[in-house]
Amino acid sequence: VLCMLDDAEVERFSATASGHGGYRKLRFALTYSAIFVGLVVVHPAKDFYVEKFGAHPLAMGALFFVISFCAPLAEIVSGRLQDQEALGWLFPVEKWGRKAPWLLTHICLLCVGAGAVYLPPSRHPVVLHAWFFFVSLVLFWSISTCTIAFESARHEIYRYNEERSSFEIWCKFATVLGMFSGVLPLLVLLANSAFVLRILMACVFVVLIIVFAFQATPIWMEASSLTSTARRLSVVEGLRDTWSNVAFRHICFVRLFEGCYQGIQSTNLLYYLTYVLKLHGSRRSGFVVLVGMCNLVGELPMAYVVSKFLTVHRNTYRLQAAVATARVMNAAATVALFALPTVLLGEDLDGTELWVATVVFLLWQAGSRVLQAPFTFFKVGAQCWVVDEDIISQSGARREGVFMSVASAMQNFSRALAAALCFLGYGLAGLKPRDCDLQCEELWDPFTDDQDGLLLMKECIHQCQSASIAEQPAALQWYIRVLYMGVLPALELLVVFHTLAFPIKGARLAELYRQQASSFGHVSVEEVNDSMSPSSVGAAHPVVPPGKKGIRVAPAPEPEGACAPLPVS
Repeated sequence: VLCMLDDAEVERFSATASGHGGYRKLRFALTYSAIFVGLVVVHPAKDFYVEKFGAHPLAMGALFFVISFCAPLAEIVSGRLQDQEALGWLFPVEKWGRKAPWLLTHICLLCVGAGAVYLPPSRHPVVLHAWFFFVSLVLFWSISTCTIAFESARHEIYRYNEERSSFEIWCKFATVLGMFSGVLPLLVLLANSAFVLRILMACVFVVLIIVFAFQATPIWMEASSLTSTARRLSVVEGLRDTWSNVAFRHICFVRLFEGCYQGIQSTNLLYYLTYVLKLHGSRRSGFVVLVGMCNLVGELPMAYVVSKFLTVHRNTYRLQAAVATARVMNAAATVALFALPTVLLGEDLDGTELWVATVVFLLWQAGSRVLQAPFTFFKVGAQCWVVDEDIISQSGARREGVFMSVASAMQNFSRALAAALCFLGYGLAGLKPRDCDLQCEELWDPFTDDQDGLLLMKECIHQCQSASIAEQPAALQWYIRVLYMGVLPALELLVVFHTLAFPIKGARLAELYRQQASSFGHVSVEEVNDSMSPSSVGAAHPVVPPGKKGIRVAPAPEPEGACAPLPVS
C-alpha cells in the first residue's frame, strides 16, 4: 500500500522546502558557471598547445592519457577528505558548514590554473609539455573538488525531487552561461594567440570565475548538517562499500559511458569543423559560437518543459522510460545525419556540398540537445536517491562525498580518457598541423601601430592554415567521421541499457519516500496528526507515515501508475 498527501499539498511543500526562491537558486547555480569556465579553459588546452605552440600531438596525447588516470584518483581522495571535514581545523564546520570551505579554497586554486594554462614560460619542448601537464592537473583537481562539493551541497539543501528538478533548470542556465563566458575569450585566442592577448584573456578567465562563484558563499554555508559518528572508512573500504550497491553501480556505468560520449564529442568538434568543414581562423571561431547557439536553442526550452513536467510528482515514474527513448532516437539520428551526407556527397566536400554538410551538422547539434536535455534530470535524481538510501541505511551517517566523488571520478576519468584516446587517434591517422602563428609572427610587431604588417600577418596565417588543412591525409577525415557516426551512437546505447537497469523505481522508490519522510522529519507521528497543514509540514521536512490523518491510501500502483508518491530524495 502506498500512502501520500493530496497531490496539491505535496507539490506545494516539496517545491519550497528549502525556502529558496528563484533568485537564490540562480545565485547558487552560478557556482556551476564558474566551474564550467574552468572546464572550457582546460579542455581545449591540448589542442591549443598543438596548433598554436607547436607541441607534438602524440606527446600531448600521452600526457593527457596520464592526466586521465590521475584525475579520478584525486577525486576519490577529495571526496574522502570532504567527508572527513579535513579543512575543519581552518574553517569550523559549525560556522562555515561542510562544503563552503572546499568551494572557497578551490575556486581560488581554479583561478590560478585558469590564469596560467595559456601562459607557458617558454616554448622549449620540455618546458612546454611540463607546464601543460602540471597546470592541467591543478585545474582538474580544482574542478573535480568544486563539483563534488557543489553536488553534495545541492543534495543536502534540496531534499525533495520536485525542488531538485526545479533547481536543475537553473543549473542548465548556469552551465550555458559559464560555457559561453569561457568560450568567447577562448575564441579570441584561437583566432590570434599573441602574447598580449593571452595575458588579457587570462585576466578575463580569472574575473569570470571570481564573479560567478564568490557571490554564492552564504548559500554554500547552508550545507551544514553534522554527520553521525559512524565508523570512518578507508578509501579502499569506501570504494568497496559503495560499489556493492547495485543501483550505484548502474549510475557509475551511466556516468562512465556518458563521460566517454562527452569527451569524444567535445574533442572531435574542433577537428570536424577544421578538417571536414574546412573552417579556420575567425570563421571557425564564429562557427563555434553558432554551434553553441544551436545547443542553447535545443537545450534550454526542452529543459524548461521537463522541469514543468516534473512538478507533477507522479511524472518522476515516467522519466526513466522517456529518457531511454529519447537517447535511442538520438543515436539513430546521429548515424543517419552523419552517414547520409558522407554517402550522398562524398568524402572531399566543396562548394554547395560543403554548405549542405554544414547545415546538417547544425541541425544535428540542435536536435541532439533536445533529445538529451531530459537525461540530466534523471541522472541527478537517481544519484540522489542512491545517497538517500545509504543515509537511511547508515542511520544518518552522511557519506555523500564518497558517492559523489566516485560517480564524478567515473565520468571525468572516462571523459578525459576518451578525449586522450581520441586525440592519440588523430596523430595515428596522420595529423601534422603547421604552427602558422610561429611562421607568421615576425611580420607584425604588436607594440607598434603597423597596420600593413598586421594585414600581412593575417594573410600569411590564412594561407598557412588553408595549406595545413589541404595537406592532411584522407584517413584523418574518415577517422573524424567514424567517431561521430559509429562510436557516439554505440556509447549512447550503453547509457540507455544502464538507465533502464537502474533499480530504484516503482514500489522501491515509494518505500524510499516513506523512509525518507520519517528520517528527515522533525516531528512525531502524533504531532503530524495535530498539524498537517502544508506550511507546518513543509517547514519541518515533511513526515508522511502510512495510514495517518490527511493521507490518501490507494492500491499499490504500477511503477508509473496512480498514486505514485513524491520521490523525496
